[in-house]
Amino acid sequence: MARTICIAFAIIGLCIGCGPKEVEATSSTSSTAPSTAAGYADVQAVFTKSCVGCHGDTNPKAGISLTNHEALMKGTAVTAGDPANSLLIQALRGADGKKQMPMNAPPLTEDEIKKVEDWIKAGAKA
Repeated sequence: MARTICIAFAIIGLCIGCGPKEVEATSSTSSTAPSTAAGYADVQAVFTKSCVGCHGDTNPKAGISLTNHEALMKGTAVTAGDPANSLLIQALRGADGKKQMPMNAPPLTEDEIKKVEDWIKAGAKA
């Protein structure tokens, strides 16, 4: 009987001792894990839908072509890792004295702008 009680307390002790550590480890992993940033294909879809009419390969406005990653990264529109200092985000938001883009068209949705910001924050990779 005493042996059964000791085993029961040992099992309970192990469960209690392990339980919070596993929860804690799971919580800390999920809080420090990087958010899933949009891939370039997702961002390019936004550019294709709303931007390449003016910022295409042929005579792009302000010299900024948004038709492909290489063309976009040649200029100064994107500061990889720093969306707040990227001219592209400033223009999409109409911030820092920039005219809001796209010009003469409805602005991008907050979700679309956030997708571009997340992509830039993650390093603006192709």
